[in-house]
Amino acid sequence: MVPELLVTSLEASLDFWCRLCGFEVLYDRPDEGFAYITSGTAHIVLEQRGSG
Repeated sequence: MVPELLVTSLEASLDFWCRLCGFEVLYDRPDEGFAYITSGTAHIVLEQRGSG
């Protein structure tokens, strides 16, 4: 099961999760406000509210 987080800013959320928490983008669609990030066996989907 992969949690899906609805965020207000994909850019700010990626900065937090990737730069500060060490996650990496596995797959993204920036134009649609979507990113699938991973860190080891942890997976998270980020979706910008109002996009897509």
